[in-house]
Order: sequence, then structure tokens, then C-alpha cells
Amino acid sequence: MPSFLRVRKLKVPVTGCSSGLGKALAQYAYDAGSIVVATARKPETLSYLPDGPRVLKLCLDVTSKDQVARIVQAAVDKFGCIDVVVNNAGFGVTGDTEVLPDADARAQLETNFWGAVNVTKAALPILRETNPPGKGGLFMQISSVGGRVCYAGSAFYHASKFALEGFTDALAKEMHPDWNIKFTIIELGAVATNFPQNMVLPPRHPAYEDPACGYNAVRAYLTSAANAVQWSDASVCAKVLHELASKRNHITPPLRLALGADSWAVVKAELEGIMKEHEVWKTVAESTSHAENTRATEFLLKSVR
Repeated sequence: MPSFLRVRKLKVPVTGCSSGLGKALAQYAYDAGSIVVATARKPETLSYLPDGPRVLKLCLDVTSKDQVARIVQAAVDKFGCIDVVVNNAGFGVTGDTEVLPDADARAQLETNFWGAVNVTKAALPILRETNPPGKGGLFMQISSVGGRVCYAGSAFYHASKFALEGFTDALAKEMHPDWNIKFTIIELGAVATNFPQNMVLPPRHPAYEDPACGYNAVRAYLTSAANAVQWSDASVCAKVLHELASKRNHITPPLRLALGADSWAVVKAELEGIMKEHEVWKTVAESTSHAENTRATEFLLKSVR
């Protein structure tokens, strides 16, 4: 799961390097001359990386706070500090929400949300206190278009990604400017990896098999190999993330970055729909307030900027 990579003068922890985007990022970073500390639940899945002075392979489960703490310390002991943390570990649970097993739903939150929280909390003091004053760092949280837009059949997956985005957004606002610690949420669109094949697909609930129920079309799309040819290339996404990490002190990384034409378009449509509905109900919303509410509104607006 998590891995730590150093981009020449940049030291970057990344989670989820056994396959998919994490694997592509670790491979790209190594090919670019970076130092890579790759971790996975099964270290043998990291065999695509050669053994050598620029590679460290370790076993890690992000749901274990103790393991995360040991891996973060191992990275610091070997390379001195951490500059960029990429939380990429995750998997998908999809199905009729009414019959999804609680165990699968909780595992979804434990990995996609709490796993990222564990890594973030373990690495944060390193960026603030171990790194040289003002050097700071960047957290890149790999979310999904599903962290902003919801589809039928993925209630717990969306819950995990919405939680990750809310956690990150709020935490970013807690940072002192002098620490120079930044956060970017990567809202991935569909990427040509084995992620759809790794989704947990429990038995259907007969009531939802009617064609009018929305999950049927979503399930057909996700399980169709023909659709995958339209999806983004993981190696191209890795290049974009690597460059963003490398330039973190030369540009202002966005709090959220929709990655993929599909993600960008869907997020735009969602935001426009939200604003349209928001404006329609403005009079009702304001009818509940009194004159003194103006000051509270001003404070809240300043706090979200």
C-alpha cells in the first residue's frame, strides 16, 4: 500500500504502489531518477522495481497505525525528511446499498479514509518539525470524481472519498502559513487500471434489478472491457502528479484537481447543477435568519477562503 519516493531533491511518500496509479507513479519516479520507498501488503507485488540504492521495499497495511508510524520513521531514518506525501491506497465497493455487507462497507472506509488519515497524521509532524524550517511539504490525496459526484451503487465508496476530501479541506485550513504545508486533492476520472476488476461486487437485491433503477447502467459501464479504452493512461497521470510535486514551491498547487477530461466535465456539470438549485432556494434559506446573522455570515465567508 503506501510507498515513499524521493524525486531527486524531493522525498515523496506514496501509498498503494502494488498496482494501478501507485505502481505507475513509483515506476515513473524511479525512471526519472528518484529515490523510491515502495510498500505493499504483499511486498512481492513490488518486483517491478529493481533492487538497488534508490529503492526500498517494505510491507505495510495502511489501516494499521503502528505499521504506518514505523514506515514513516524508516523513510526519515534513511532519507532525512519527507517533502511530498501521496495517499493513493484504496479499493471500490459497489452494489445495491441495501444489501452490501457491513464488513465490506466498513473495510471501504478503513482503507480509503482512515488509511489516508493514518498516513497524513504520521507524516504531518515530519513536514512541520523534522524538515528544515519553512521547507514544509505537500500532501497529495488521491480521491476521485466520486469524491465530488455520486453515482448509484457506490454509496460507501462515495462516503469514503467525500470523507477524505472534507478531512483534507478542513486540515489544510488548520496549517500555519509559516509551515508551508500544502494539500492537493486529486479527483481522478476513469483510469485504465485493474481498479474496476478489483471492485467488490456482492449479489444483487432483486428489487433493484428493474431497469429503471440507476445502478444497472453504472454496473454495466464499470464491468465493460470495451469502455476501458476510453479511460486515462495511468502513466500519463503519474507524470502529471510527479511534475506537480516537483513544482510545489514554484506554483500554488490547487486544493482540488480534477484529473481526466471526464472528471473535469462531470465536476463542472455537478457544480453548475448545485449552484442552480442553490439559487432557487435562496429566499427560503434567508427567511430563517435575522439581522445579526450578517456578522456570522461574514466570519464564515472569510473562513472558507
